[in-house]
Order: sequence, then structure tokens, then C-alpha cells
Amino acid sequence: MKRWISLAVAVIFCAGLAAASYAASLDELQADKAKVQAYIKLLEKKKAAGKNVSSQLKGAKARLATINEQIAEAQPGPRMAPAPMAPAPVVRPAPMAPTYVASAPQYTIAGRAGYVGGGIGVTGTIAMPTILNEVVNALGLNQIGIGNAGLAVGGAYISGRNSAGTTLTYPVLLVDGILTLYAEPGYSVYAEGGLNFPVVVTDGTVGGQVAIGIDWAVPELGGTVFGEVGTGIFRRSTAGSTGFGVLVNAGYKFAF
Repeated sequence: MKRWISLAVAVIFCAGLAAASYAASLDELQADKAKVQAYIKLLEKKKAAGKNVSSQLKGAKARLATINEQIAEAQPGPRMAPAPMAPAPVVRPAPMAPTYVASAPQYTIAGRAGYVGGGIGVTGTIAMPTILNEVVNALGLNQIGIGNAGLAVGGAYISGRNSAGTTLTYPVLLVDGILTLYAEPGYSVYAEGGLNFPVVVTDGTVGGQVAIGIDWAVPELGGTVFGEVGTGIFRRSTAGSTGFGVLVNAGYKFAF
């Protein structure tokens, strides 16, 4: 008799543990579901703001579907045995090309100011697309994130002193090539370089400049702000009148 009583107590104890485990498991699944639903709402807001979160959103929705299935299986009541399923085919994702975001339109007006080749300078340019875009695409450079080859023409006014203490003034014409090196929605990294020629002087000779820059779209301003660093030389044939040094510029540009 004592043996049967002990057996009954053991059965009741095990049943209680199973019920507690079931309740805890179901509560955990419901909690996970709430977290995933909140995460999906956050990703949808980011997607509406222009962020590239498609893969994260797809993964979160798949996780939500799995949790819903687990909750359904954990619910009490009779369930039919699932039909045998064929093994899912192995899908290998296609290799993804590096992110490249082309800016459009490509005609822009830019103004910048900063430390330019030994003096303080202000610069204004107009940038335009060129046939170099076709060359970039033909070489496949756009597949590694390089693109938007353009041409910028404009002018600058530079004033400062060289290492000999001579005051330098350089009204110059500029012709620059521009190449986007990497881009994401909202910002890009670019390289810019070309030639310059002093004007309104009789001793001007050809110089050059090169810089690396980054720009950020600012919708509230209706355009883009940017900063760039590099080096340049602005030359006049008169002895002691050559400016050479670091370029550090900041500016604003807008499309038209």
C-alpha cells in the first residue's frame, strides 16, 4: 500500500513540474514575441526614413513567424500531427555588390572657404557630369563603389604669406575632376584634383591641387555640407610668389 501511495505522490509531483515548465515556456514565448514586434516597428520607422534595413526587417519577420508557430504548438488541446515536409532546398545568396548610391541630379553649385595652399581662400565652382562616367562603368569600377565622375570649373581668391614673408594674392581659375569613392544614403566620400591658373596678373603659371572630402546631405538646408583636406600649389613666375601647402576647406553645395 505504501508503495502505491509513494508512486501516486511522484506522479503528482512530476505533473506539477511539467505544468510549471509549460507555463514558463509559454510566457517566455509571449515575451519574445512582444520584443520582436517592437523591433519590427523600429526597423519600419528606419526604412521610412530612408535607411537600408531590408535584411534586418526580413530576419525579424521570419523570427516572429517562428515564435507564432511555437506559441501555437505550446497551446493546450489536441493537435494533428504535421504532415511530413520535404527538406527545404538550399538557397545560396547571390554575392552582393558594394553599396553605391548615385547622386542625382549631378549639376551642383558649391562654395567653400578655408586654408588654401599657404593662405586663406574662398572658392566657388560648378560641377557637372562628364563622359568619364561611361568610362568608369565600362571598367566595372561602379561594382566596387566608385562612380559619379564629374568635372568642376570655377574660381578662387587666395591671400596669405609664403615662407619668405611675401604677401601672396591669387585670383585663380580652377578646373577639377571629381570621383565618388564610396557612398551611402545621406553621405559620400570623394576625391577631387586638377589644375589652377592665376588671373588678373601678368606672371601667372599653372599650378595644381588635390583633396579628399566627405559630404553630408542636410535636407533642412536643401543641399549638402562638406569638408575636405589635401594639398595644392598656386604659382606665379615672380621669385618668392609661389604658394604651396595644405588645403583645409569646408563648404555647402546644392543641385540645380
